[in-house]
Amino acid sequence: MDMTQAPDVGDLFQQAQDDDLITADALRSLRMIDLNAQIQPALGIDVSRLAATEMVLVTLLMDDSRSIKVAGNAQRIRDGHNRIISEVLQQAKGSEDVTAHCRYLNRSIRTPNGMTDILYNYVLLPQAVQMTADNYDPEGITPLYDQLAVVLATAQAEAMQYINLNMPCRSIVCVVTDGADYGSHDQSPATVRPIVQSMLAQEFNIIAAMGIQDDVGTDFREVFRSCGVPEEWILTPDNTDSEIRRAFGLLSRSISRASQTASGMTSNQVRAAFEWD
Repeated sequence: MDMTQAPDVGDLFQQAQDDDLITADALRSLRMIDLNAQIQPALGIDVSRLAATEMVLVTLLMDDSRSIKVAGNAQRIRDGHNRIISEVLQQAKGSEDVTAHCRYLNRSIRTPNGMTDILYNYVLLPQAVQMTADNYDPEGITPLYDQLAVVLATAQAEAMQYINLNMPCRSIVCVVTDGADYGSHDQSPATVRPIVQSMLAQEFNIIAAMGIQDDVGTDFREVFRSCGVPEEWILTPDNTDSEIRRAFGLLSRSISRASQTASGMTSNQVRAAFEWD
């Protein structure tokens, strides 16, 4: 494959199955996604031009539903996102060995080309966009399963580009929400789970989730467990300023540790670096 050309996402997924990196069930779930519209725009960096010999991919899915604003959590989410980016950047060994991508649950970001759910496509960490009141104004619903499948598929497609270059990479996917699914049309826990399981079986992937407690008592541990997210990588903070800030602190430190794990370590050692204090 010519890596100087924009990769075909469908080809990347088919290759992943051919290489036994994903299962047939996972591929069926991935093919339910509009690959050109939802995943292709996130693959913004030409990986063949990077100078690094090992990459860390940080992929963030942030809830921008109206309930975030009603609960008074909009600025807490902004601060949490920005903390993750700044702390990982401070700990990064170099400027070209960590890339990041952030998207929202809804197409709520206005651009010259229309509305999008992508805050920034995969960029080197210093180019990651800070979340502000101008680019994060939560007003949407909660298509959690649809967008969880999209963000996982995006992380898989991005990782495949490095695999094609025989470049070691680690992928950390984190989702933050304050509500159960509302508005998904294509995906469910039954279709998301094979994607999660396939990615975790690859051993270089970490998939974590934060469910901020809502006023209806959503069992976020069950929500994310049903999608295949490991119990030890699920956070369920109370809906208070101190708890949300603490949870983002745990998430940020865990991402930083996992991203700085020395190359050559076993998958268990890499995953042990990603743990809650």
